[in-house]
Amino acid sequence: MHKAPLAAAIFVTVAFTSAGAEDSFPPVGNATVKTECSACHMLYQPQMLPKRSWQAVVEGLAKHFGEDASLPPAKTTEVLDYLVANAADAGRSGSKFLRDLPAAATPMRITETPYWLRKHRELRPEIWKRTSVGAKGNCQTCHQGAATGDFDEDRVRIPK
Repeated sequence: MHKAPLAAAIFVTVAFTSAGAEDSFPPVGNATVKTECSACHMLYQPQMLPKRSWQAVVEGLAKHFGEDASLPPAKTTEVLDYLVANAADAGRSGSKFLRDLPAAATPMRITETPYWLRKHRELRPEIWKRTSVGAKGNCQTCHQGAATGDFDEDRVRIPK
């Protein structure tokens, strides 16, 4: 995927209802998770999916969204243990991602959760097709602090 240089992008500031600390997560605190999971995509906070989703994602690394992201067994265990221990249903700061999520649902993408869909419903579908945005899961394009767990709505900037 081609990413436009950030400096060359034109941004529109979008004001939604402010949620403050509700839209912040602690930084990922595991070096293996940081290294392995951010090698190909943005590092997502584990609080954004329930345990069962992280288990399914890690169990499916050989066919991870069309790519082979397999890891050695020890790393696989370390990554899974960290993601499950910090998942949305692990009693930490991600319970909002469980709102309206059916108990049997196992979303494989954060962008499929009812919470994410609700938070982004005001955005026009063509925004996701912009080369400057790239994809729904390219959070850091609009959420400048996404890499550090900051998704505060007051700092959302959508590139044109």
